[in-house]
Amino acid sequence: MAKIFRPSSGPKLKFGRQLYNSVVRATMAYRCSIWYRTTGRTALQGSLRNKLTKAQNRCLRVLAGAYRPTSIEELQKEVVTESALLYLERRATATKAKFVDTPNYHGLCRILNDICDRARVVCTVRIHSSERQRLQRVVDPSELLREDWGLIKAACDWWGLGEDRHDFRKRNVAIREYTRALATEASEDGWRAYAAEKLQQGKSRTSLYGDWGMHNLRTHDQLSRPQSIILIQMKTEQIALKDFMHRCKVSFTPRRAGLRLIDGQLAETPHCECGAPQQTVRHCLLECPRLELPRRDLLAKTGHSDMRLWLTRDGSSTQPLSEPHVPPC
Repeated sequence: MAKIFRPSSGPKLKFGRQLYNSVVRATMAYRCSIWYRTTGRTALQGSLRNKLTKAQNRCLRVLAGAYRPTSIEELQKEVVTESALLYLERRATATKAKFVDTPNYHGLCRILNDICDRARVVCTVRIHSSERQRLQRVVDPSELLREDWGLIKAACDWWGLGEDRHDFRKRNVAIREYTRALATEASEDGWRAYAAEKLQQGKSRTSLYGDWGMHNLRTHDQLSRPQSIILIQMKTEQIALKDFMHRCKVSFTPRRAGLRLIDGQLAETPHCECGAPQQTVRHCLLECPRLELPRRDLLAKTGHSDMRLWLTRDGSSTQPLSEPHVPPC
C-alpha cells in the first residue's frame, strides 16, 4: 500500500479505503471463523491480536498519510473503518451463525462428537498434563460449533423475515446485515466514549467533534489525495508545523525539503515567524498576521471565522458536525 498511496500522489481516500477493505482486510480475515476466538480455552493469543491491530494501524496511517503520533481512533473515524478485532469478531460470529442448522452442520457435529469421545479416552491414559490440556483445547466441539439461536432469531426479527426465516439465503443476508449494524453501533459507542474522554482532558482539536459515519468520508469526495492528507493532518493537529515538530524532536531542512530526525536535542523552536509562541493550526488559520490576506478571502467566501466549520463543512457536501455528548463530571 505504501507504494500506491504516496503523500503526493495516489488514488482518492474513498478508493484507498475500498482497496483496503476488499484486499488487505479480507486477507487478514481469511477463514477467521475457524481460528479467531475471543473467549474460552481456544482464545486467540494476545501477541497475535496485537500483530493484527498493528497491521491495521500501519495501513490506516499509510492510507490517511498520517504521522505515527496520530491517534488511531481518530483515523478510524476519519476513514470510517472499524477496528481489526471488531471486524474479525463480526465475521466469525456471522459465519458461525450462518452454518447453524444447515445440511452439513449435523454431520460435522457427529464427527466432532466422535472425535471428542475418542479424545476423552486418550486423556485417561497417563500422558503429560500439558499435552492433555492441548488435546482438550483442540477437540472441544462446544468451542468450535455452538448453536447461537439467539443471534439468528434477533437477526431475523431485525430484518423482518417472519415466516421466511427458514430460507437460508434470506437468513444469511439478515445475519450479515445485523452483525454489521451491531459492529457499527459498537464503533459509534467507542468513539463517543473516546471523544468525551479527550474533551474532558482539555483537548480541542477538530477531529474530536462529530459522530462516526460515512459523512466523514464524503468530506473528501472533491479533494485530491494531497488535499485529503493535509485536511486530516489539520483536523488531528499532527501536521508539519513548528509546534508539532518541536514536540516530536524533528527539524525541517529547506535544502532537502523534508523532515530530519534529531536525536537528543530540539533543532526547532515552536515559535512562529511572526513572533507568536506557538505555530499551531489555530494560530495559522485565525491569528497569524503573515496570513492576513488569505484569511480575508476565506472570511469573505464563507462568511464566518469558525475554524471547525472551515475544516469540516465548507467546500464539501456534509452537514455541520455536532459536538459529542460529554457526561457531567
